[in-house]
Amino acid sequence: MTKAQCPLCFGALESREVAPCIECGGQPQELDHLQEGRHSYQLMRILGHFEVVLCNFCMVDFGSTDPTFFGLARNARIGFESMQFLQDVPVQIGKDLFCSACQLRLAFLRLVTESRDLFANEESKKSKPSKG
Repeated sequence: MTKAQCPLCFGALESREVAPCIECGGQPQELDHLQEGRHSYQLMRILGHFEVVLCNFCMVDFGSTDPTFFGLARNARIGFESMQFLQDVPVQIGKDLFCSACQLRLAFLRLVTESRDLFANEESKKSKPSKG
């Protein structure tokens, strides 16, 4: 059986316990934060298409990520003001795969690859000349 690979860097993925946040939940200290009640978790619609769980810190910090990382234009707005709250999420430990090279959960890595595919396809549709 082959080991799962990171879709971004092709590093080996390892199974680990995670906090609910798709972005920071794979970091070991986040399990401590979860136990201490430092964060709340919300299901949010981000980038106009994706429903993901973010902690209150990552929700506010998300806009500091370069939008081109997600396949968007450099000037795209991806911050809190562009998100839609859907519902609160229970505080519980889960399991996910984690890339120790990228330091990201597989759930987040999938978000990145899916958004890159989606936005690349949207851009290619815009650049094709219309028939008429």
